Amino acid sequence: GLFFIIPGITMSLLSDEYRSGRIEMLRTSPVTEVDLVLGKYFGAMLFYLILLASTFLYVGLLLIFGRPDWGQTFSAYLGLLLMGMMYVAVGLFFSTCTQNQIVAYLATMLVLGFMTFSSGLATLVPARLFGWLNISFLRPTMAYVGVGNHIGDFAKGVVDTAHLGYFLGFSLLFLFFTYLILESRKWR
Repeated sequence: GLFFIIPGITMSLLSDEYRSGRIEMLRTSPVTEVDLVLGKYFGAMLFYLILLASTFLYVGLLLIFGRPDWGQTFSAYLGLLLMGMMYVAVGLFFSTCTQNQIVAYLATMLVLGFMTFSSGLATLVPARLFGWLNISFLRPTMAYVGVGNHIGDFAKGVVDTAHLGYFLGFSLLFLFFTYLILESRKWR
């Protein structure tokens, strides 16, 4: 579900700035590209955190009618936070790549959809294509890129540093790509 919601949050972060021409005003202000990227990112993350906080109602109901495992609950919310961080970074990147909000939405949704389902799709990849082309390397690559293998442990209550590195690494990578796009457009 998040790969439908996050693109809606991020689609106009920078694409609207380019379309309306406000990016020139931002470029002439004392705001650096890093400030711009981080400001847009943290603004979108704040909105995401407000959406995530709305689910505390369910934790309250679980507290009233059951006995929640607080370690597992904390781990699941940490996983949702990290996944949201990565998804927002991807959405910000695609919002930087185009002036059209719909294109930014669709590109973000396609990439996040692929990342969400690629771990399940990895089992469908044949070892050989056309009988002679060895593509068996795609299975572990798709399994690693897929979010499912990484978020599943958080839902079980397991916080693994490899999964932390996955989410933080992809978040930083897409934020860096966003910075590079902004920096390259400065000279156009």
